[in-house]
Amino acid sequence: MIIGRLTISFDRGTATNQADDLGLAVAPRETEGGKVIRGLGTHFRSAADLELAKERSNEEQRVRAAFKRAFIGSPLPGTYILPSEGAGQKVLTALDPPVRADVQARVSEYVLEPTQALPPAEVAEWVERVTKQIQNVPFGRGKGNDWADTKGGRGGLDILEGLASCPVIGEATRADLLELIGDSRLQRLDRVSLQRRLDTIQVDLDATPVAPRRAPVVSALQSDDVQPGINPRQRRRA
Repeated sequence: MIIGRLTISFDRGTATNQADDLGLAVAPRETEGGKVIRGLGTHFRSAADLELAKERSNEEQRVRAAFKRAFIGSPLPGTYILPSEGAGQKVLTALDPPVRADVQARVSEYVLEPTQALPPAEVAEWVERVTKQIQNVPFGRGKGNDWADTKGGRGGLDILEGLASCPVIGEATRADLLELIGDSRLQRLDRVSLQRRLDTIQVDLDATPVAPRRAPVVSALQSDDVQPGINPRQRRRA
């Protein structure tokens, strides 16, 4: 099983406050009540940096939303179950528009092996999360049986197909999903009928947890002057 961890970093435009930034001659060490002061906080370097930070934060949310739609979250916080090696990278490179240049997005992939069974309560919670994810796949606003040929329809069905290929999806659930996807692409189901079927689908998971087996394989968005596998901010030496 392949687990992908999405990490996103960018310059947030902040700097640590010094005493003179707050109009103080000396940085205080304690409050009047004797409580120890832990730093003086931060500030944005400029109004322009504040606006850039907002834009970059919005970009981060856009990328994370794409991953939440495309992959099933694993029991490990902040990670996703990938159907194949490089699947996370494919989602990153397929984003339209592409990830902005001042935001670094990367996926660390880990090959894992089964250990022992999860407690029933955790399995039930996981099933509930996956069920909601499948039911909330967006399919655009197309009408009639040819809705699957629209951009939104094709994109939604591709997401649903990716979820169906996740290795933790039970075989019965996978078969049901693939049947619905096939019927939709063959124009046997309109968009509303598909959504109604998904609202009642029974999700079954192979809920065996996993543990690390080998070192991570890292993939990242690279520009032309960046070597694969290194920090995107590091330039290639001449």
